[in-house]
Amino acid sequence: MPFSSVDKSSVTPSGKADTRLMRIGELAAQSQTPASTIRYYEQQGLLSGVQRTAGGSRRYDGSALLRLQMIRSLQNMGFALGDIPALLRDEQQAVDHERVMTTLNGRLEDIDTLLASLQRQRDQLHSLRCLLESSWEAGHCLSDEQILALRDQYLQPPDSAGNQD
Repeated sequence: MPFSSVDKSSVTPSGKADTRLMRIGELAAQSQTPASTIRYYEQQGLLSGVQRTAGGSRRYDGSALLRLQMIRSLQNMGFALGDIPALLRDEQQAVDHERVMTTLNGRLEDIDTLLASLQRQRDQLHSLRCLLESSWEAGHCLSDEQILALRDQYLQPPDSAGNQD
């Protein structure tokens, strides 16, 4: 994982190595992740190191649980599955710090853009509410001209907002 160079995923609280293997159902229960999602993550290359029994059943060690928890945490932060490999340490390779920072910075830029858009929407809703309240307090509805002005104001493309000539 990018957040630590030491892999503590296969160590029990007593400090001993956890060599016990889990079936997919047990991993699903412990990680609160549906078995179908675990299989999907494996198909997408997000979950590696899966061992198979002679009968083809999957077996997972303690590192799989930590990796699933990290994947779910990163998804909760808004990362797409395609971004997650850049943030997780590959078992064969060291963490690419530059790639991690680029991915994190990209997500922060996405959030900043979303926040700006939400702030514009909030400001527009406040303006609309004030206009409606004052109009209704005066005992009338909006005129056709006011409605057309609102349409023109709120339906302009986001990149041209405030840039009228």
